[in-house]
Amino acid sequence: MKNKKEIEFSMFELVNVKSPDNTKVFKVNEEFTDGNYIHTSGIMEWNSGGAGIMYFTGKGKRISAKWIDNNNLEIIHESNLIFDKNENESFFQGDKVKIEYKSE
Repeated sequence: MKNKKEIEFSMFELVNVKSPDNTKVFKVNEEFTDGNYIHTSGIMEWNSGGAGIMYFTGKGKRISAKWIDNNNLEIIHESNLIFDKNENESFFQGDKVKIEYKSE
């Protein structure tokens, strides 16, 4: 019987910004399998859940984010970035966040 090689998953955190009311956090991570870059993902997390907000492919791209207030997030990215997914809002248990994308 052959032993299956275990796949190593790792992440490099680029962004981690907490909302002003401390109820949610937006994170952006570069994700890797066995040391090879897969994609970059942005996730909105609440205490008991969350959702994928944006994805793109391109290691080392410039991206940042800032909260305008508790329900408005601004994502700032380099101008040539092409998103595979980029939601304009996120919603969890009655808490809605509007998301705006701005290129540098």
